[in-house]
Amino acid sequence: VARAAKARGAPCCIVVPRTTPVAKLENIARYCDDIVQCEPSPQARAQASVEAAERLGGASIIHPFDDARVIQGQGTIGLELLQDVPALDAILVPVSGGGMLSGIATACAGTNTKVVAVEPAGKRLGDAFQRGERCIFSDDELKAAPTLKTVADAMPTRLLGESLAW
Repeated sequence: VARAAKARGAPCCIVVPRTTPVAKLENIARYCDDIVQCEPSPQARAQASVEAAERLGGASIIHPFDDARVIQGQGTIGLELLQDVPALDAILVPVSGGGMLSGIATACAGTNTKVVAVEPAGKRLGDAFQRGERCIFSDDELKAAPTLKTVADAMPTRLLGESLAW
């Protein structure tokens, strides 16, 4: 998003959890100097995003995984892989909020390529797939641990997006 905004000369603010690794912050800063760090929770991210959008004069908020535009963009990963390896057996997709999984699964629909979701322990994606609906953690669970403890720094989100095709 930051790169696209810079290419268009559009104002942009990127909201990230305060736990974001320095290397990622430095990479974002190559394209955008307006970076807001917030607590690592969905509520804090939402509040910081609304405040940033208002500060930018009513800018659009692009959710990091629960947005059709993001899901479509993530789908190009699947399209590129299928183009490079047409007889691809499987794609292992790391799951944070589910946007990449949704996009790649959509791109691979109708092919023989199996899409396998990979998640850190505690995500409850397996429970969600078994139920056919999004698993919502209680307010107490989210307050006690808003993110998962994992070395996979891009995958700590506990909640899956609402846009997944449940």
